[in-house]
Amino acid sequence: MGEAEVHLQGNNICFTITNKEFQRGPEKMTYQGYLVSEKAKIVWGYSIKSTIFKEGDCYSYGILPAGAEVNNADEGEKLPEKAPPLQVNTLYSVSVHAGTNIPTDPTHGYHTYFCLHRGNDSIAVQQGYSLKESSCSK
Repeated sequence: MGEAEVHLQGNNICFTITNKEFQRGPEKMTYQGYLVSEKAKIVWGYSIKSTIFKEGDCYSYGILPAGAEVNNADEGEKLPEKAPPLQVNTLYSVSVHAGTNIPTDPTHGYHTYFCLHRGNDSIAVQQGYSLKESSCSK
């Protein structure tokens, strides 16, 4: 797994991979969607036919791109069509499904843990948590 990143674009939370991951190449990366989880429970995500993934692309939480389908491939409870709001002070993880389609490159996904915090009339994203942590107390 490689490193994913979480950003704020305006009021939207979006997901991408680190510049370091893009820089290690090759030029053509593909993107197939993402999954957001809280602990072991999937909150929301989608799958999309492979599209070109360029440095600077950031995919917004809760926005289903044309051609994408809410990811209900796993057994169990079906995910809602509309993404539920993410809560502040809750530890989430995101798995960005992307890769290079090069047989010698073992990286086929990117991951990070993150929390949302309320600031002065705004939301802030903090990442860099690990599986060992059970809360957003960083």
